[in-house]
Amino acid sequence: MWSIGEFGNYLLVLFVETSKTEFRFAREERIQNRSALAYDFRVDAANNRSYEVRVNGASYFPAFEGRLWIDAITAHPLRLEFRTPALAASGAQLTRSELTIQYADVPLGDGTTFVLPIDSETRACRRRPSQCSHNQTTFRGCRKFTAKSRILPDSGSAPPPLPPTPPE
Repeated sequence: MWSIGEFGNYLLVLFVETSKTEFRFAREERIQNRSALAYDFRVDAANNRSYEVRVNGASYFPAFEGRLWIDAITAHPLRLEFRTPALAASGAQLTRSELTIQYADVPLGDGTTFVLPIDSETRACRRRPSQCSHNQTTFRGCRKFTAKSRILPDSGSAPPPLPPTPPE
């Protein structure tokens, strides 16, 4: 099993309307030195059309569950734990798949901040041969790239030049 990105994909599958995600408030606690609201969630396999597990060319859309911690003040995500408890029952060669992502307001070079993952950890166990893999990723040095563009109708002549961009 490979991770295909932690930049919101896993949060997105929780809130896709067709997933019919069941959320339940778990408790208030401190995480990353912040007051956080923890919510347990679950999506039944019958409603999962967004979270795909691929193993040896086969695709599975298993049930998944976990916990999401939300900053009590900013409502930004702080942590996501995501697991597929019944993956073995789906016939997949994986018996277990788990993911943990830590999010934070990351300062960017232009003085702004943006909620991004700062760490992720993926664990997966195979049925045969019986082995587990573990992948830990730390995100550092994020940068913001910007560009200006214009869409012009095709008039047959060259467009006028863009005005110079002021230095940042």
